[in-house]
Amino acid sequence: MTKPSEAEWGFCEIARDDPNRARALASYSPAEALIETLGNALGAALVQDVRIGFDGINNDFDAPRVMFQFPVSPALYDWFFNSRTGYRAQYWASPKIGNAYNSRLLAHLKSIVGTWAPASGVAGRALSVQHHNGHRQDIDLGRRTESRATVLASLDPLLSKIWICERLLKDDGNSPAWIAALSTSGPKLHVPQWIEHGAEYGLVPQFPDKRSAWLDIKGGYVLPNGNVVQPNKRPKLRARQIHDTGWS
Repeated sequence: MTKPSEAEWGFCEIARDDPNRARALASYSPAEALIETLGNALGAALVQDVRIGFDGINNDFDAPRVMFQFPVSPALYDWFFNSRTGYRAQYWASPKIGNAYNSRLLAHLKSIVGTWAPASGVAGRALSVQHHNGHRQDIDLGRRTESRATVLASLDPLLSKIWICERLLKDDGNSPAWIAALSTSGPKLHVPQWIEHGAEYGLVPQFPDKRSAWLDIKGGYVLPNGNVVQPNKRPKLRARQIHDTGWS
């Protein structure tokens, strides 16, 4: 794909605040290189520090999905989320291009999980998802193991997605903690396409410290008959939202 121009995706506000960061954002490698780099980060995390969770449709674990959270460097986080060759830039081009890129990326990440996943099953944390006045809360229910087959089925590249991590899973029994630095203050990306659609959080070029630089993979829900579904936010709707506003 042709990446957006400086006029279409600018770093002028970032440059005033942090010139070195702006230069880095303007010079990252092509989008296909990002796929390989994220795969390497996930592969390292699977043997060091990965967080794995499971929830179910309406909290029914007969229809579970898997979540993998893995740490990245702040620079890789910035490349993924804010650069002109990053993940959101693919959706900026078009919802179709964005979904195609997401599928290629998730297919690569699934292959890495497939090489790693033990035949005895994948252990993680079971989560109950609660909604109160429009706010989501994830409650840790304890350890849970799903079969290798269920985990890989959940990671259907057409129904899985990746994003910055907002609620980091714990490995000590505590419920996930909010880590995303969502704010509408400070320097913003200059993306006229998003501005025209009234974007708010999409224009915020989040740059975490090392402790908060995590990405989050969410799979589809595996029904008892083996079919995989994504009822929460359908891929076409999510793609349109990111295309229009840089956020979903």
